[in-house]
Amino acid sequence: MLFRSENRPRIIREIADEVQGILMAYLPGDEGGRAIASVLYGDENPSGKLPFTYPRFTGSLIPYDHKYSEKLDKNFGENGYNPQFSFGFGMSYTTFQFSDLTLSRDSLSADENLIVTVKIKNTGKKQGKEVVQLYLSDLVASITPSVRKLKRFQKIDLKPDEMKEIRFILSKKDYEFLGSNNKRIVEPGEFEIVIGNLSKKFKLLK
Repeated sequence: MLFRSENRPRIIREIADEVQGILMAYLPGDEGGRAIASVLYGDENPSGKLPFTYPRFTGSLIPYDHKYSEKLDKNFGENGYNPQFSFGFGMSYTTFQFSDLTLSRDSLSADENLIVTVKIKNTGKKQGKEVVQLYLSDLVASITPSVRKLKRFQKIDLKPDEMKEIRFILSKKDYEFLGSNNKRIVEPGEFEIVIGNLSKKFKLLK
């Protein structure tokens, strides 16, 4: 187990694959030692997720909501989007499985709400918490869109073999972006929703 207490990410690519786990504690304060010990000894099941993109190389600070062009490598493997750990990454002493990602509509107007449901199950042997993260991708737009953006999240607590269904609602504001006139607009087109390892596409109509 590698333990990291820091106020900024250090480059650990040469050792990251050689350890069984990494505990990111940031700057935990005076009582941080107790919290860290409870995680290391298994008394507390970790459930935190990275609030930033952890870089693999020095200076490779491309954020999670990067453009498609920023995925390209222009510097011998040390440029482009290739993080050590992605935004929203985090492990647990148990495992979770997503299933049955469902959209209320395959196509809809911007003024209609889209209901997204997904099931999550604790497939391990220890009770744990998981953050269900919903990402939205605008696949084609007049201004180059981000690869994906986090639009909703919910943290739930599951016992071993327990399953729950999570429900999210997306509205017009979620499809908006800054247009060429520097005003927020919504354009019709194809979008994709990603939760865990599942994805579904839908069309936004005029």
